Amino acid sequence: MSQTTNHRPNDDMPPRRTRRRESAISEAPAPRQLLTPAQAACVLGIERTTLYGWLGLARRGLLVLGGRPFDLTFRQTGAAGQGRILLEAAEVERLREHLLVRPRTFVERRPRLPTRSFPGIHVPLGKPA
Repeated sequence: MSQTTNHRPNDDMPPRRTRRRESAISEAPAPRQLLTPAQAACVLGIERTTLYGWLGLARRGLLVLGGRPFDLTFRQTGAAGQGRILLEAAEVERLREHLLVRPRTFVERRPRLPTRSFPGIHVPLGKPA
């Protein structure tokens, strides 16, 4: 009596692996890291509500930081723009660099010479006679 086994011909072979093309992986662009407003505010060291205020000003082109206008781009999901706000990590880093205070060197000026008259006054000063 012979013993029958349910032996499939491919059971002895290792599972087939599919290879990815290395060139296709290296050529693919790196995905952009998107941050939520809470994460972006944490990176910048500001309150989330402050960031929301800045985003509202940036949407209207009125954002001025450090005395200089700043154009801040962000994404808002949803068909009518009512969804979540997402900021790219590179944009947050650009904002962080813009907020960085760099020390400036001032040119030392000589003190002003005392003047005998005041600007806009063209008569001699003193007690009226």
